[in-house]
Amino acid sequence: MKIYRLVGAGSGFKRAQLTCDWLPSNSGVPPSADYYRNVSAYFLYGSPRLANWKPWEVEIYPPAVGIPFDIRLFPFGGMIATQNAVEKLRPVFDHGGVELLPQPINGESYFIINVIKKVSSIVREEPPKGKLHVPDIARFRTDVITTPIYKDTDNPLPIFCAEELGDPARELRAATAHHNLRGLGFRLIWEG
Repeated sequence: MKIYRLVGAGSGFKRAQLTCDWLPSNSGVPPSADYYRNVSAYFLYGSPRLANWKPWEVEIYPPAVGIPFDIRLFPFGGMIATQNAVEKLRPVFDHGGVELLPQPINGESYFIINVIKKVSSIVREEPPKGKLHVPDIARFRTDVITTPIYKDTDNPLPIFCAEELGDPARELRAATAHHNLRGLGFRLIWEG
């Protein structure tokens, strides 16, 4: 099995920005508790949201610049995809422990992909004697990984995808390559 961490595919892509009246200004005044409460409402920590979903106020900027994308990471722990990408990746999403949240942006149909499958897959190790942290390369418990896309229970912002689950049509990396979808990168972090 191979485990990948989803990453941005490089600079030049359109960036997504929430447009809300509570975003911080450069006034030098520390953000209030209300600011942090409001911001945390936008983080996708793996909790289901579809039942109460109301699209966010989002725009892609700058509208006339940037390389178009089909699917990419979205701030706050999710992905964002065009209608076309969602249709092409439907076999992955139908088995991947995700919610597809409709999100119109600049008059076009997009979906925020909320990964709701969380597993405790990373084997935590004590740091080597005399070292402050554990190396970046972790070991994974492959016996608990049953979906092609998931988050780790201890750190639910990064999104991971697994390969070699038995059906390449269900694997995100293979499906994005097969359909030539742009905007999402994959960093191999474990193989075993």
